[in-house]
Amino acid sequence: MRYGEIDFDALAKRYGKWWRGELGRPIIPVVIGGADPGRPMPKVPPLSFATAFDERYSPEELLDRADYDLSCSEYFGEAFPMVNLNVFGPGVAAAFMGAEVNVAPYTIWFDCPYKPPLKELHFEYRTDTKYYRRVREFYMVFAQKYASRAIISMADLGGVMDILASFRGTENLLCDLYDEPEEVMRCVREIQAAWLRYFDDFTSIIAPVAKGFSHWDAIYCERPTYILQSDFSYMISPEMFERFVLPELESTAAKLDRTFYHLDGVGQLAHLDMLLKSKNIKGIQWVPGSGMPERLDWTDVYRRIGESGKKLHNVYARLENLGAALSMLPSPDTLFLGTHWYPQEQKHNAFELMRAAGCEMIE
Repeated sequence: MRYGEIDFDALAKRYGKWWRGELGRPIIPVVIGGADPGRPMPKVPPLSFATAFDERYSPEELLDRADYDLSCSEYFGEAFPMVNLNVFGPGVAAAFMGAEVNVAPYTIWFDCPYKPPLKELHFEYRTDTKYYRRVREFYMVFAQKYASRAIISMADLGGVMDILASFRGTENLLCDLYDEPEEVMRCVREIQAAWLRYFDDFTSIIAPVAKGFSHWDAIYCERPTYILQSDFSYMISPEMFERFVLPELESTAAKLDRTFYHLDGVGQLAHLDMLLKSKNIKGIQWVPGSGMPERLDWTDVYRRIGESGKKLHNVYARLENLGAALSMLPSPDTLFLGTHWYPQEQKHNAFELMRAAGCEMIE
């Protein structure tokens, strides 16, 4: 379907059937570029890491450009137009609470050049930073002008331990787990409390008019949702994960709907069994990590996730390996393929993938 024509009620029903195991196939969002936008391209550059915090461009201008870019695509399967606010960087809640923002062309990161002792670190919900005001304004403009045609993602607020590492430094924080565990837990509680308030704040702006909710991984949900993460956990033992990370993940996921966990890197596989036993985490996005060939045999990982009853986002499922991926799972309804992007001249390839996934095609 074209931008502005998406049947969000039908989309919600298909997702609902998938969650209940009644769809009979994976979720497969396909976006095909090359559509006629029906209007001239705005003069401002696209919304991106490079422009999100650039005050030369107003939220109105950047969202108008996003509106134009969305209108250049067609949406098939479970795809939907979305303004992805991951462009403010992974862990942007750190900026709201006082961390410095570092912008590069293809990423944004946050840190605190002065690493205060852990006992001097205190975190609270703040709305007085220019970074918070900038992100909030995007939600306000979107709710006023675009909510009937698209979804806006939750900003990539970040993982609680990852935010703490932005202020404390990763090496320092690893030592803190041994030297000052109670202070670490205090900081975790404070950051989580602020994180939830930011989540509720942005959600409340769009909830009265939203056609649905999503996050940077573009999984649709009728109610506010998120994909949790803790990249810091790559470097800690299962015992440390169980003590410092898992309780926060469980309690945060309990307040959200259909929460996924971003399992990034082989170092986190040691924590997988605990995540699979979680009552509130409903799905796992498995990413092998930098330098790990996507075609290595992850059969055991897929099967463990599928047999637990949780959903799996297979980042690397393509036409040539889709059958193999499905064979590892107890049901095709287990799998979320993630958004597949194709240029107009490869539309036939997109339709081949959709047919292989079990979509009923009407051309």
